[in-house]
Amino acid sequence: MKRKINAVGTGTLTVSLPSKWAQRLGIKKGDEVDVEEQGDALIIGGRATTQKKTADLSVTGGNWFYIRSLLNSMYRGGVDEVNVTVSSPELMMEVQKAVSGGLAYEFFQLDERTALVKNIVAAFDLDIPKMMQKMVHITNTLHQLTVTSMKSGVFDQYDYVQTLRHSLLGYRNIICRILLTNRLFDNKNFSYYNIVFPIANIGGQYRRMYERNKDHPKRHSPAEITFADDMLQYFNDTVGRKKPNKYLHEHFYKLSDEVMRLLDKNNTNKQTLANELMILRYIQSTTSHFMLLEMS
Repeated sequence: MKRKINAVGTGTLTVSLPSKWAQRLGIKKGDEVDVEEQGDALIIGGRATTQKKTADLSVTGGNWFYIRSLLNSMYRGGVDEVNVTVSSPELMMEVQKAVSGGLAYEFFQLDERTALVKNIVAAFDLDIPKMMQKMVHITNTLHQLTVTSMKSGVFDQYDYVQTLRHSLLGYRNIICRILLTNRLFDNKNFSYYNIVFPIANIGGQYRRMYERNKDHPKRHSPAEITFADDMLQYFNDTVGRKKPNKYLHEHFYKLSDEVMRLLDKNNTNKQTLANELMILRYIQSTTSHFMLLEMS
């Protein structure tokens, strides 16, 4: 949608609001709207954006992972408050695990069968590119923790790894919520939606890698550690757009060949290499979406 810029007086520029949008939100002359800058974009929020969106969730089965998926969907869709009811006290324990696992919801009421969770993050106060940078920093930290443990053979930082993984999920959910609730579906903004999911999934692979090595420790060869560092370099080159696309594709195929060669060897850690192969593919999947951001 394009709107024409008009001048009022000598120094003020104005733009008209779409009539259907204004009618849908009940905006009339004299009302106030929220205006927020996000990079080159100017986001206008009507009065309806300040109204709380509530939903009910009845849980009769499943585990914390299933419940977290439901709450994740509600959060990304813009739900501010969720009234949760469960069929047993045991399920409420699963709800508590779900809320502590990377959501931007917190408990405001809680008993054995019912709970009220609320959004604690103001979306308009957040900047998507800055949150992306934080996700990149967290991913680098996860890598450093994992490689340090690979070198020493001591995997004693699992709780910290889990905390970092939850932080990635939280940032992913907040970014998606901003995009969906503000209808930011253009290439410049919606590409972030297709980037944050793979980055969050990379965090999940590091968490699994760390957990498996903690429970079933196995030696890592110098070649495996070198490959892990090369993969991190590829990640930073991709998300930082430090290299041309041709180089990134060549680097991806080179690393793919190397991980397959290591998997064919008898004395390598197959579990770790399988996780690293998934990380490599998640990184590669973001390339085209970063290109869209650059073109927009």
